Parts: sequence; structure tokens; C-alpha cells
Amino acid sequence: MLSINEATLEMHFHAALMDLFRETYGLGPTGSIEFFKYSPQLEKFVGFDQAYVKTEMSGEELYDELENAASQDGYKLSKSIYGYFLQFKVVKPRIKASKSTPKGFKTPYYSSDLTTQRKKANDPSQHELLHQLAQNPGAMVYYACPMVFDRADLYRPKADLDKLALAEVSSCPSAYADNARHSVCFRTETGVPNWCSDPVEGVAITAKQFAALLAENLHSPQQQIANAAMLSKFLSSRRFVEEMGKSEDFLGLIGDALTIVTVSERAGVRTAPQRAAI
Repeated sequence: MLSINEATLEMHFHAALMDLFRETYGLGPTGSIEFFKYSPQLEKFVGFDQAYVKTEMSGEELYDELENAASQDGYKLSKSIYGYFLQFKVVKPRIKASKSTPKGFKTPYYSSDLTTQRKKANDPSQHELLHQLAQNPGAMVYYACPMVFDRADLYRPKADLDKLALAEVSSCPSAYADNARHSVCFRTETGVPNWCSDPVEGVAITAKQFAALLAENLHSPQQQIANAAMLSKFLSSRRFVEEMGKSEDFLGLIGDALTIVTVSERAGVRTAPQRAAI
């Protein structure tokens, strides 16, 4: 049987996440929501495959929008822009105990390997970049850990969002810059994440809570300005490369985790989202 990979998982959950966000945001009939994915190969923001594409925005257009957003007093723009990072990870059931079993864990448990080993000595790993990103004001950075273990589940017409655990990268105690192996582990399919090898309990949210937070942030001028400033640094010029550890391949490492949301609306058409308890 073919193995499940991160790209397949992201494609499987994408449409359900987008639908959930639209429902949570409560946009009226005169507004629109669009989602853009970054493609390092094409150097532009595009949608997913044909089933998900709505439009394209060039990188230059997006940079202009972000720079304007960061410089506006009160954020009075026709479009609201927010970016978040969901790095999908394959979760594997661990049936037998081994030397890598975290202290205090009993089998079966569930784990995802983090990309913590550097390709070059002076370049940060994927996890280091995500961990540093998560320290920025306005950043939403998560490891998306679907509890999906059978490829047949990927052929279902709609993804089950209840199977998606979103581990907050900001709750990880370290950037794991030791070039060693680390993972995020769950004692049960619905349990909280533990950052390993020495288990440290982290924080996870559900897809519904994530959608509510994203909608709330898009309603908040302060959050949008902070997020726009972060994205502007991330997407433009070499400043971000310098700040993030001089990695020449930082977009290749985490670019596929980035999704940009743009919202166009007229006054009075939206319904305020309900804040989810976390």
C-alpha cells in the first residue's frame, strides 16, 4: 500500500478547512474570501489544484498590499490580509516500545517526526524556522497532525476535521538547534501534544478553534498590522533571511506551510464570529 505523505494530507484537509473558515467568518453575500498558497518554484501566490483555485495574486501585488497594511494607521484597506502557517505532519501509531519511546509513555501512542536536522551546519532546520516564526506578534504557526493512518480514509468525499490536531509551535519549549532527532507525540488520538525526546506538554487546538481565532484576528486591526509586518519581512527581501538564521532555502523549508487569506467585504455584511474556548 502506498504511504501517506504530508502533501497528500494537506490536500485532503484543505477544502474542509476553507469551508469551515468561511462558515465561521460569517461573510455576507457582497463579500468574498480567497486563499492563496505560496509556490517557491513559480514565485507567486496561487491556489491549490483545479478543485480549489479561485484566483492568482502575484508576489509583487501581495507585497504592496502587505506593505500598505503595515504602514496604515487604523488599517483602513479594502482588503483584509492574514497569513498563517500549517505545517502538516504524518502521524504514525507506535505499537511496540523501543529506545525512542518517550519517558512515561505507554504503547500504543502516536508520534510525528519533526524536521530538526540541518542540511548544512550553518542553516536552520525547518523546525527552527517555524519556532522562530511563532515568536512574532500576530503569528499563527501550527503543526497539523491528522490522526489518519489508512490511505483509504483519504478517498472520503470530505475530510473529518475532528481527526486534525493542531499543535501550537509557540508551546514548544525549544527550537531544537542541537541537530538531533525530536518529535511531537500524543498518548491518545485525542490527547495533547508532547514535545519530545524529553516530554514537555504542549498546547493543541481543534480546527473549529483555529477557524474562530483566524476570523477574530481578521476582525482585529492590531492583529492584522502585526501579521502584515511579519509577512512582509518573510516574503520580501533578504532581511528575513538574515533575521531567520541566514538560510538560503527558508522558503523551500516552510513556504508550503504558508496560506494567505484575503477578505473583501462591505460594511454591515459580516457576522462577528464566536470566540472558541481554548
